[in-house]
Amino acid sequence: MRSCVGPCSTRPARPQLVALIAVIAAVGSCKSRGPSAPEYFDLHEIGLRIPKLANWSRDAVDGGNSEAGGLTFRLVRDNAIAGSPRLDIVAEPRRAQSTHLEEFLTRNLRDMAELEATGKIRITDIEQHPFTIGPRRAHRVRHEYLLAGTQAAITQLSTFFVLDGRGIAITAVGRTELFSPLAPEIDAMLDGIEVPPEAATPQGASTHPTKPEAIAPIDLGHLGGSPGR
Repeated sequence: MRSCVGPCSTRPARPQLVALIAVIAAVGSCKSRGPSAPEYFDLHEIGLRIPKLANWSRDAVDGGNSEAGGLTFRLVRDNAIAGSPRLDIVAEPRRAQSTHLEEFLTRNLRDMAELEATGKIRITDIEQHPFTIGPRRAHRVRHEYLLAGTQAAITQLSTFFVLDGRGIAITAVGRTELFSPLAPEIDAMLDGIEVPPEAATPQGASTHPTKPEAIAPIDLGHLGGSPGR
């Protein structure tokens, strides 16, 4: 019988061995790449960023002068139908005196109550709880309500906090039957909001928060209460 010393065999590799080597190589390649970094929409005009999820895109809204306040950013679902959820970011106008979080929250809750008092909506449920965005205190409020006339059921999930001395409202809103299936995505965007470290007080600004009496109330339309775009 012939004996070999060293790699004298000329037999081809077995198919099973070739397949195993290919699998090991593929796994090693995946491990070397590692998980991809999350993507964000950067809102430089107000100093925050929000996770960029598949099938959500920035709407072509006129943000205007961010220092003057108002709607600065809107996210909508691709190929959305009327009543599909959207996400709006509204900033207060820049003022010399800082806004107090609790006053900002109370004022927005009062605006919703006034809409119900005037018959524009009928609130069926409301939930509110405090939480944090990085080092900042915030409040999240969930409203369930019916629109007058149409009786369409609407879900509105709002986040209120103060950034660089002014109130910021981030609201996701849509018809309840269209909102519910997308709730995990909406929660992921709201939970993933990032803001920079506490900014220094702008020059000339007061370090004592006060009620911004001169600021016009942020109504439901500004916060995205209307089901249409």
